[in-house]
Amino acid sequence: MAFILVSCSEEDDLGPPDEEFIGTYMVRDLSVVIDDAKIDSIVFSTQRNTTYRMMFYESSSADTVGSFCYCEGSMIDFGTAKVTFAPTLIIRENCDTLRIPRGLFEADFRTHGDTVYITKIIRDLERWGTGVDSTDYLYELKLLKTK
Repeated sequence: MAFILVSCSEEDDLGPPDEEFIGTYMVRDLSVVIDDAKIDSIVFSTQRNTTYRMMFYESSSADTVGSFCYCEGSMIDFGTAKVTFAPTLIIRENCDTLRIPRGLFEADFRTHGDTVYITKIIRDLERWGTGVDSTDYLYELKLLKTK
């Protein structure tokens, strides 16, 4: 009786590769963050499409109330038409934590060339009374992939 053993040296498939984006982040109250709504004000990186990190350039992250926070967390469905952010780490003492991405966002990876648009989905109970989802276009990420 003969046995033949065959093996390969292929690496395990760990899922999607890590990605890095550069872009802008805008929020509804532009009077507070007008200086932060600049081109290339953030670096957004993903790790295996399951976790993310959002870092703001120093010029847009002064230690004042109303400034953005550095944040990290887990995410679901990045690369699809919707993505959910769940922050797990917020860094900065005096930042406005309401402005960090959390919850369900719409994501458009197709119709803006190389730029990814991620906009906040809100549930407007007062206007519609039925919990209809709508989009808050002044609470969005505009990202260009760098690697």
